[in-house]
Amino acid sequence: MNIFPKDLICPSCGGSFEFDISSRDLRCSTCGDICSIPINGVLNKFSLNKDLSEYPEFDLYEFDHVIECSSCGAKIVIPKNVSSVFCSYCGATSFLLKDKSHYIKPEGILPFEITFEKASAIFNNWIRSIPDAKLGLKKGFKLKDLSPVYFHYWVYECFVNCNYNALGGNVFFQDVGTENKVHKERFVNWVNQNGDIECSFTGVIISGDKNRKEFIYMLEIFDLDKLRPFYSVYLNGFSSMIYTEDPLPCFEYAKGKINNALTSEINKRILLNFREAQVQGMNVDYENVKFTPVLLPFWMGYYGFDSNIYDFIINGENGLINGNFPASKLKSSFMNIGNNLKNQSLGYIKDRIPKGISDLTQKK
Repeated sequence: MNIFPKDLICPSCGGSFEFDISSRDLRCSTCGDICSIPINGVLNKFSLNKDLSEYPEFDLYEFDHVIECSSCGAKIVIPKNVSSVFCSYCGATSFLLKDKSHYIKPEGILPFEITFEKASAIFNNWIRSIPDAKLGLKKGFKLKDLSPVYFHYWVYECFVNCNYNALGGNVFFQDVGTENKVHKERFVNWVNQNGDIECSFTGVIISGDKNRKEFIYMLEIFDLDKLRPFYSVYLNGFSSMIYTEDPLPCFEYAKGKINNALTSEINKRILLNFREAQVQGMNVDYENVKFTPVLLPFWMGYYGFDSNIYDFIINGENGLINGNFPASKLKSSFMNIGNNLKNQSLGYIKDRIPKGISDLTQKK
């Protein structure tokens, strides 16, 4: 069947539809009938203003069942007639305050592609391959929970005009010391550099959760071309975190990502003609800033080891994983020594690359 039921009721048996990760369509929980979800449509972009009341065109909607975790403050959408659930964000089981505030409706959603079975396999491979974990973790851990959760993100785009000043360094080596104790020392001749960068940024994603976990940053890699128009049926059978920070304050985090990209571009430009680069300052104007509210998928889990609980997160689209684990101090020490030696070796090699040879290219 191909007709999308607005009431989400299966016309064959009267059962309810839920999103099926394997087929990426709706599946009746009773008879197994399949229904396709519309995937075409334009996701609205909104200008960034100071007050949410300045967005009359937004389709604001009220969740009847949004509850706040008493432990971490996360706001979670839950099914009707449910008063308490297991918080997939921090692991708490007690909740407070039914929240009846209005929230900005997501324009788009990136449905899960990683199934429970695949997420379990990813976790097992990860937990057994951590190089500096405590001895015994590979066999002694116990998975406590693994749940699919949608996180609310703001996707920003803007035009940027950046004026910068920096230093380009020519590296040279010079003999230093007396006749019996002569050695070479490394010196850098710095030259002032300045310029302008004008470019557009799109797809800058920032979590709307002020309690965002630090280790989730490296997992925030998504193919935003796969975003679909949002329908509430995507949340059937899944948890969803409601944002706790509005788009305006979150744009400050977006500025940080944009400025890091600008710094990288400046360094690339300078390294075309110099061995070293130092960015001294940037004056950045952000123009025509727009954002789109979307939901992005994660698997969140907890495991136990040695009477402690550790959490981890898996990207629900591509399977990237990161999390906390009990580290071995001895193994970490050896790894730090190895990394320091590696970094020193890379620095030694870099100083000996002939000037002008580089795989860094200027942005077109």
